[in-house]
Amino acid sequence: MLRLCPLLLVFAALRIQAAPAFKPVDLRCEYRRNPLGIDVEQPRLSWRLGAVTPGGRGLMQSAWRILVATSPTLLEPGKADLWDSGRQAGSRTIQIVYQGKALSSGMQVYWKAASFDASGAAAWSDPAEWSMGILRPAEWGAQWIGREEDALYRHPDSPSKQLESAQWITVEKSFAASLSAPADVVRARAVFAAQGKFELFVNGARAGLITFAAMPHVFEIGPFLKAGDNRLEVMNKSGDLRPGKLIGSVRVETASGSLSASMVTGGSRPAPAGTLWRERGYGEERVLPARYLRKEFDVVKPVKRAMAYVAGLGLYEMYVNGRRVGDAVLQPNLSEYDKRVYYNTHDITPLVRSGSNAVGVVLGNGRYWAPRHLVPAPMRSYGTPRLIARIEIEHADGTKSNIVTNGSWRLTTNGPIRANNEFDGEEHDARLAMPGWAEPGFGAAGWEPAQVVIGPTGILAAQMAEPLRVTETLKPVRRTEPRPGVWVFDMGQNMVGWARLRVSAPRGARIRLRFAETLDSQGLLYVDNLRSARATDEYIARGGGEEIWEPSFTYHGFRFVEVTGYPGEPPMDAIEGRVVHDAMERAGGWESSNSLLTQLHKNIYWGVRGNYRSIPTDCPQRDERQGWLGDRSVVSRGETYLFDVSAFYTKWVQDIEDAQKADGSVPVVAPAYWPYYNEEVTWASTFLLVPSVLHDLYGDTRVIEKHYPAMKRWIDHMRGYIKDGLMPRDSYADWCVPPEKPELIHSQDPTRTTEGRFLATAYFIRMLGLMERYARIARQETDAREFASLAASMTAAFNKYYFNAQTGLYANGTQTSSILPLAFGIAAAKDRKTLFDNLVRKIEVESNGHVGVGLIGAQWLMRTLSDNGRPDAAYRIATQKTYPGWGYMIEKGATTIWELWNGDTADPAMNSGNHVMQIGDLNLWLYETLAGIRPDPAHPAFSKFTLKPTPVEGLDWVKAWRKTPHGEIRVHWRKSGGKFELDAAVPPNTVATILLPAPLATVPPGLRALPPQEGRAAYQAVSGEYQLAVSTSGRPAAPAAPGRPAR
Repeated sequence: MLRLCPLLLVFAALRIQAAPAFKPVDLRCEYRRNPLGIDVEQPRLSWRLGAVTPGGRGLMQSAWRILVATSPTLLEPGKADLWDSGRQAGSRTIQIVYQGKALSSGMQVYWKAASFDASGAAAWSDPAEWSMGILRPAEWGAQWIGREEDALYRHPDSPSKQLESAQWITVEKSFAASLSAPADVVRARAVFAAQGKFELFVNGARAGLITFAAMPHVFEIGPFLKAGDNRLEVMNKSGDLRPGKLIGSVRVETASGSLSASMVTGGSRPAPAGTLWRERGYGEERVLPARYLRKEFDVVKPVKRAMAYVAGLGLYEMYVNGRRVGDAVLQPNLSEYDKRVYYNTHDITPLVRSGSNAVGVVLGNGRYWAPRHLVPAPMRSYGTPRLIARIEIEHADGTKSNIVTNGSWRLTTNGPIRANNEFDGEEHDARLAMPGWAEPGFGAAGWEPAQVVIGPTGILAAQMAEPLRVTETLKPVRRTEPRPGVWVFDMGQNMVGWARLRVSAPRGARIRLRFAETLDSQGLLYVDNLRSARATDEYIARGGGEEIWEPSFTYHGFRFVEVTGYPGEPPMDAIEGRVVHDAMERAGGWESSNSLLTQLHKNIYWGVRGNYRSIPTDCPQRDERQGWLGDRSVVSRGETYLFDVSAFYTKWVQDIEDAQKADGSVPVVAPAYWPYYNEEVTWASTFLLVPSVLHDLYGDTRVIEKHYPAMKRWIDHMRGYIKDGLMPRDSYADWCVPPEKPELIHSQDPTRTTEGRFLATAYFIRMLGLMERYARIARQETDAREFASLAASMTAAFNKYYFNAQTGLYANGTQTSSILPLAFGIAAAKDRKTLFDNLVRKIEVESNGHVGVGLIGAQWLMRTLSDNGRPDAAYRIATQKTYPGWGYMIEKGATTIWELWNGDTADPAMNSGNHVMQIGDLNLWLYETLAGIRPDPAHPAFSKFTLKPTPVEGLDWVKAWRKTPHGEIRVHWRKSGGKFELDAAVPPNTVATILLPAPLATVPPGLRALPPQEGRAAYQAVSGEYQLAVSTSGRPAAPAAPGRPAR
């Protein structure tokens, strides 16, 4: 034993450290896991702490270390050849900027991180990686290729061509015409255009609405016809029954293939020719078939790695040796093409083989070639589709081979995709399929050399956000046949994407798919609200067995799919719904004891995901689908509880700056495909609001530092409009307040609407407050003081001009005119209670507990009520089932959120069934107020946060979860029988403040009692899972702290 004593002494002297109870997991570079082809030369690295043993409490990192190397074998201390951060004290695990050696184009980079616990013990992550894209324009070594066409042609089936033999007539009350139809009608198409508003009836059945002077309308009337005589009638629906101008024609196609055109109008009551669409260039009727490009190449040495860098405009699909590259769709991301063009990076190593190889690319039109004019603002079109690509093959011996786009590629437009655009649909002729076209050895007879073309002026930039993908497939829940041969499939959910068709048909059979959100009273598609978007896909069968097809370069917003031309009765599996959106990770979930609220959350979820199209669109179905800034001002913050939108909104902020004019003016649509520069405040303020979302919820300061100069340019530009301390620039007022008549889109009652100057001034004051904060983050203290001073003087002018001390109201006393001064902290402290009481009275008495706000007021309504002590009033609004309200939409069958509160009765000129703008702050309220998950902007990314459940009367339980950069927060509260229970999970490396309606009888480990806050018992909680219960017998519900501006 004596001989063992020295060893025992040695072991006793050693500091033996136990392994930490956590390790770094979920490593990310620029928000993404193992991204390919980034072009940020100092990327930000992040991870979260994963508990080694579930249930541990108080997990907190004390220090960190990062290793970065060119090989995974070098990820060891002392070997990392790119960067070794060394041990850095602190709990930071997100947004750590790479500080190593310069990175070069195409470089493959490996990294790992270590987290240290309080004892100094470290745990290393598993390795992660990223690769660099092409960092310098000269390194592409490629040329833009495509095919220029001077004379873009109208589709032979174009509506305006059908109208060429018809004549304009004047219609006072109605116009009728007869049509003789044979017994073997396959298709009958009526085309009408009008100056005025008319309804079309065929044999007494409504066939559709004719409106919008700039647009010929197409109606498929075959199902309405009978053999022999038929009656077509057009009724004048103009509000004042003024005479209108009309032109129309019907074309009938029979089973034998014969075509006959009947001039419906002409001969009687002639009218001068309308200018209409003809002066706008037939934009919607010009079509381009897809371009197919190919190139063969040989590989003579073993391949270590093969990467493809591709920008195909407007959209592309890539194939190598006949196999599709990746699963992304509608690539690349949309952008302001004259400023920035996104390229994608693909690892094609598994697809490249020794010997002969071939690469093929199909180009669709997308938004690059989009000559669309029959819309409120004619869309910009940048040119015909074009491609630039570079394939870089690294061989086992260290040498490289490159295949680039140039004039040696071959091209054809004679492939199966005959027409495509995002609004009207896609036409696919399977008889023109080219088997093996993207494989080596294909003959390519009739293919021509690709033209070297001039590229867009925008810089080539790596696509850093997630691509769009098919994320879900829905099966129809019902199938009907409202008219012979017209089959309508109900997907059970208003969705966005397209339909996958399964059919066995004779060669040449034409199957037509049309899409709509709702049905009319006859069970047929209601398409009036699509305006000029035809939303129609056509498939021409090749014959010879079962065929399965889905489009490549279009998408639709729909619940219902109409199928015509199908041989026989289609089975239920003839159609499947393919759900498409930016493939962002789900970030939260919410449910409750109130089924209406749970359905509301589901409607929000489906509506939001359906409006992710690499930009946040306003709607997915009609001829618009634009990135309206106003729709996402606060809604974007609520979206963070549904999806990880960090990279998505980082990209969109760049889109907005790219669309900014040199003088600082910001458009209301970005990218500015509709070039609206209205010099207004409320919509443009989203340029400043979204960076606050990225900062507060993801800890991103770079987005503020990068875009600070552009944001300041906008502020400086708009300051020039200030007069007497007020901002007069507003375009849209409180957009879409509930109108006084069911058919109206906008209220005409001045007591319901809020003055534009009031809104613009309040918002500008709010933006100055944000800019003061941003200036300090950007270390611009002089600017910060200037913004604060201007905000103070404008606040004084605003209160002096608009506040009535006798009535305790601002302006004309609308709900919104009270909400904004409360939410923005503009109202003086002494006036807040009176103002808030008046707001509640306005809602509960004058509006009977219903909303009376439009887009602007809805952004702040629910939190303003709850944060000032009346969550019950907000709950009453949210659960109303009568008009106007979100619950009313559900009562009427909505499965997404409508554009208008009266979406079931309003004029279809602007009446989308899937619009995010009226979500307002409802989703935020569900998570932050009812569930109680409240971030702290002073401690971004939920490093510190509050759990403050709100058990309002009528709600028995809420269950919610939220993924944060540090991990998942979970809340499940229940109340019954004088008892309140809370199950909560606090992620590692964070600290929470938990507020309960009553004190705990016993404080469990991990919790520390704090002085009461906001009338509730308060506890500080370290990370871990907790099951808490308190008695609430005899205690009134704790109110929210009054007087606090909305978050």
